[in-house]
Amino acid sequence: MFALHERAKVLVQKYFTLEKELIGLLQEIEREGIHKWLGYNSMHQYCVVALGMNDHQAYGFWSVARKCTEIPALQTAIDTGKITASTAKRLIPVLEESNTEHWLELAETIPQKQLEKEVAKANPKAALRERIKPLSETLLEFKSGIDPETERLLLQCKELCAQKSKSNGAWNDVLKSLAVQYLKS
Repeated sequence: MFALHERAKVLVQKYFTLEKELIGLLQEIEREGIHKWLGYNSMHQYCVVALGMNDHQAYGFWSVARKCTEIPALQTAIDTGKITASTAKRLIPVLEESNTEHWLELAETIPQKQLEKEVAKANPKAALRERIKPLSETLLEFKSGIDPETERLLLQCKELCAQKSKSNGAWNDVLKSLAVQYLKS
């Protein structure tokens, strides 16, 4: 029983070590342009296609690697084990050179859920995870944040769509109509 616990602890340490190494390698691959030499247009594409990451993993690792390049103190905090790559990813929407000390101190001292709340207070858009998620073979869920002006415009479009089609103006119909019109222009 305790042997399993000890093995789990060892694997977690290896995992954190591998995360650090991967972040460093991604920075070096981008700096050297290796992804372009291999035929990939972006680091995201390289991570997904060449390395086999899913979109979420690719975005997470590459955004942390890029931010570590911009803010070396973030790299140091990860390298010294003060924060994990996962925690660093949560800081990305608010972390700037001028506030690094404040956010790294918070990341080291408060629980992750509380940190997420602080990030959301500082940058409300950070709390929203925009996405398109498959629900079935023919149905997707679309999630995004919008400002009040966009809401007003979309509601007007929905009303026009409902009048034209003599239906309730389902959001799918509204968005499809807007996309078709946009792509025509």
